[in-house]
Amino acid sequence: MRLYYILLGFSLAVGLAGQSLLKIGMRRFSGSEVGSAEAAAGILWRALLSPPVIAGGTLYVLGFGAWLLVLTRIEVSVALPMLSINYILITLIAWLFLGESINRYKIAGCLLIVAGVVVLSRGAPPNAAPAAPLAPPAGAQTAQPPPAP
Repeated sequence: MRLYYILLGFSLAVGLAGQSLLKIGMRRFSGSEVGSAEAAAGILWRALLSPPVIAGGTLYVLGFGAWLLVLTRIEVSVALPMLSINYILITLIAWLFLGESINRYKIAGCLLIVAGVVVLSRGAPPNAAPAAPLAPPAGAQTAQPPPAP
């Protein structure tokens, strides 16, 4: 099980690095006007050929692969909220290295994210048996097997 938490950390880290590289790669297009489909297509084509965008996309693919492995062993209701830690880390990276601003609202949002992750991570003890599925709501149609021939 420990390996899957390492993979979760890897997925978080490469997602963070990938997002940072995508932002760096797209900075050169920040003044571009997208007034038509042709202009948008031209910007996207040039962006896709940009080394930081290629590197960022590659990291995203690696993170996605790790994420798929994580989902084989860690409940999605535990693993997915941990991805929100990247919102906090990217806020710090954007402030420290990309020159973006930070204010009390961003800090408050980050604190709320931390609180939510802590609460959700306490919800499922390690190696717990899966909970029984909930019954469908009253009046909901359930799938019926086809009649035997």
